Amino acid sequence: MTVLFTSEVYAPIVRFQTAQSNKASESVAIFWDGSDPVLNSLAENLYRVVKSYYANAQKILVRSIEDLENQLENRFFVNTYVLRGTLLGVNIGLNTAAWSQIAEILNQHRTETPLGPMVHILATGDGNILQPLLEPYPGFYVENSSIIDIRLSFVFQLWTIASVLAQDTLPGAQETAQSGINLRKAAIAYVAEDVNSLIYRAIKPIEPLGEQTGDNGDRVPSEGATLLYPMAEKSPGRSPLFTLGTLFPTISRIDASPTSSEFAATSASVAATSSGPSARFEWKMNDRYGLDRDNDGLIDYDYSYGYVHPQSFTVHLDGCSSLPESNRAGASYKWTIPAVTTRTDGCAIDQAFLAQGPYSVTFTVTDRNGQADSLTQSIDVKDLLIISIGDSAASGQGNPDIKARLGFGAKWEDRQCDRSANAGPALAALEIERNDPHTSVTFIHLACSGASIPEGLLGEYKGQEEGFPKLPPQIDKLAQLLCPVPTVFTATQVGQTCRNGNGDVVSLRPVHALTLSMGANDVEFGDAIIDCVLKSPCYKTPSFLDKVETDFDSLPDHYRWLNGNITQKLGNALPPSRIFITEYPDTLKDENGNFCSALAGIHPDETNWLNENFVARLNQNVRNASILYGWNLVGIFSDFTGHGYCASNTYIRHIFESFIYQGNKNGVFHPNIKGHCVYRNSVPNVVL
Repeated sequence: MTVLFTSEVYAPIVRFQTAQSNKASESVAIFWDGSDPVLNSLAENLYRVVKSYYANAQKILVRSIEDLENQLENRFFVNTYVLRGTLLGVNIGLNTAAWSQIAEILNQHRTETPLGPMVHILATGDGNILQPLLEPYPGFYVENSSIIDIRLSFVFQLWTIASVLAQDTLPGAQETAQSGINLRKAAIAYVAEDVNSLIYRAIKPIEPLGEQTGDNGDRVPSEGATLLYPMAEKSPGRSPLFTLGTLFPTISRIDASPTSSEFAATSASVAATSSGPSARFEWKMNDRYGLDRDNDGLIDYDYSYGYVHPQSFTVHLDGCSSLPESNRAGASYKWTIPAVTTRTDGCAIDQAFLAQGPYSVTFTVTDRNGQADSLTQSIDVKDLLIISIGDSAASGQGNPDIKARLGFGAKWEDRQCDRSANAGPALAALEIERNDPHTSVTFIHLACSGASIPEGLLGEYKGQEEGFPKLPPQIDKLAQLLCPVPTVFTATQVGQTCRNGNGDVVSLRPVHALTLSMGANDVEFGDAIIDCVLKSPCYKTPSFLDKVETDFDSLPDHYRWLNGNITQKLGNALPPSRIFITEYPDTLKDENGNFCSALAGIHPDETNWLNENFVARLNQNVRNASILYGWNLVGIFSDFTGHGYCASNTYIRHIFESFIYQGNKNGVFHPNIKGHCVYRNSVPNVVL
């Protein structure tokens, strides 16, 4: 295995100014032995990365353990070792140095810096094996998780971010610095079989917190479009670890070949007896959501008239199991669908239906001996229109479709809104699409980070990113999309009347389910957290308290405006029974139920106050609105209990992760992929 580990300062609190001065003056050493072309290339690439940040970085060739010991006399600020290793020790040149010998030499040269002594930190991806070997030696720390990512090796940039948070002028600095320490521990090393694996994981890293989106391209449906599956912790051959519970307890992945095995979920195929055919057929609707037709690695989002108002729905009919494969030569097949078609072109066909609804299908199979059998059954062609509107909790903030990597920014389904297919409602729509073969899903994703009811849902909104024209109100945009006439009408028109070419009013396409997350930006929850950082204690600051009360006093009116607009502009297409409003998560507690103290500048008593006066109060307003207007409440608050920001198994995005994954701080305090799986699991249970 390749061992890549560092000796660096393990300081509980690091001042930003000191870290900046170290960047300019201190030396970083990358040690390599030149014995392996793969490691030589890796050392060179890492050197280039580090050199771009640390001007005094050096790449040092060591042919023996003695060479390494001599070089360590130079007392580098950070030492990095790119060597070949085994459980027996580390290979340097032609010799193997036992871990005990490595530990002894490194500990003899532990540099004492103004920030504290160096610590030798390894993250091998299998620390449970190495930890007992190195435990007796002081100064060694073995990270026993697989939080490995080449972009995170040499986390000097991230170290600086942590240092900013850890300024000792702020209350809670020590707790904040611990977050930075955990990040460094988890990121300074990498184990891989070859450099290709390193590069691959740099592009598609394994995420901290056990998050893993898995490989895309599970199967290829008609027209060569790739199906994407952005789920958490997916194991080969099985459905994701996070399932829909009792709704879909066990779901096998569908084979790529268009055979009857693909439809095992609908009914068991029984082979015909040798005496003659036994007519039977299975059917499924072709997926509409979750495709990647342009093969760019992103799920396609299509808001065109043709997508929202399809002219037909394709159903795959498969009766091939009516005869054993050995008896199919010379057989004939006939599909009869009254008022639609009669076809004789095979035992498995794709048939387009112009409208949703029930159809009678008769399948007749005749073998080469002239024996025939028929079966008539009813199929129900149904396409579910699912809509997501709301704020960052619904848009997927903190979870871009493709995460940022060296030299490349994050990719989003919609960059202006920081909207991605990793959002809970999008994951729920995909789960419904994949797991019910007798329906298809049309999914419209309009949620936008930072949106509030006045600005975003009912009024124009600038979005999260600069340089874009203002977005139309989400309700108006939805009304326009649902109009079955392919014309654009004025977004500000009162009533959003949809008319055909003759001027007649026509009905909007009915919505099966609309998920809604809204309210946090109306009461400016993000600003409240910042105020609690800057004003200690924030809940004793009169101006802060006045603002909180004003915002919460206005919130019921905002929900009333929203309900009125939905009724006026969407009417019968979206009755209250099809609106599903989600709670906000329990974000402020650890796994033991204690309020977080690891938030920069926020004391536990302030966290407690925020929980009672923002989170609990906000959710009470959500519940009140659901009761008053007849909406469905999707309760997720308790599912986050024990998984708050400071929990060991958190469902919340941390500050340093936000910088890693999307290059800015905007993702902090939003659900991570595990959190969005909570949304995903909750929505189908109430929608279906």
